[in-house]
Amino acid sequence: ARESIYDFSVPYMINEFAIFTKPGRKISPQKIYQSETKWGTTKNSIYEPMMPLLEQKYGFKSLIFDNVEQAVSALKNKKIDIFLEDFITQWIYPVEYLGDLESNEFPRDQFGIMYPKGSTLKPKLDNILTYYVKSPKFYQLVEVYLGKSGVEYYKRRVITGK
Repeated sequence: ARESIYDFSVPYMINEFAIFTKPGRKISPQKIYQSETKWGTTKNSIYEPMMPLLEQKYGFKSLIFDNVEQAVSALKNKKIDIFLEDFITQWIYPVEYLGDLESNEFPRDQFGIMYPKGSTLKPKLDNILTYYVKSPKFYQLVEVYLGKSGVEYYKRRVITGK
């Protein structure tokens, strides 16, 4: 396995599986996972292979779209109620974030840096990354470029993944 050849940094970001709906649409947390709720995601995404397992577990039906624009249009036109995608989708498209997928069945993406085994650079960069993502200046920059939702995202997912 690659762990025998490489060392990995502390994860500097954890990607959760985000659930979205149409802005202004009210969906109770209980309804999200009910069988009558219609879900969608995009073709060839990390989410497409998850859908059959989620359908089996919760009994809902899902649609697979060629791209995010089609899925967002389907939300707008009420063809789907829920769109499963990366959290950052809300920074680009008019969707409303409802929360993260409640499932421990799928591993979360952990973004970090890969080093050759025994690299002396790893501990130095780990310290810098840890310092940087915990500094107030980092969150000021995130707010400037990604807004308050970006700050909340990083506060929950950077380093600790929570």
